[in-house]
Amino acid sequence: MGVYDYYGSAQLKIGHVSLKTYNVGDDVPIPDGIYLDPSAAVVIKDGKFVAEFPHLTSKWGDKMELGPLLEPIHPLLNVMKDLEAERESQEE
Repeated sequence: MGVYDYYGSAQLKIGHVSLKTYNVGDDVPIPDGIYLDPSAAVVIKDGKFVAEFPHLTSKWGDKMELGPLLEPIHPLLNVMKDLEAERESQEE
């Protein structure tokens, strides 16, 4: 567990975290960019929280859920998969 700021429905641990909740239109203390959380994509532009999206869209218009999209790059999931593979190899 950790300490996060909320940007709409997304929990982000970026910069100095102070347990604040930000809504679209609020000034925010993190750099401009697009931030991904399993529940939402957050857009920061010119120091403002400008948009939140529940999913991404592929170039063909298909809806891409963020949770499964982020699983391969989440470090804890990779560690858990490695430990599971190691345990399975020891059981053989």
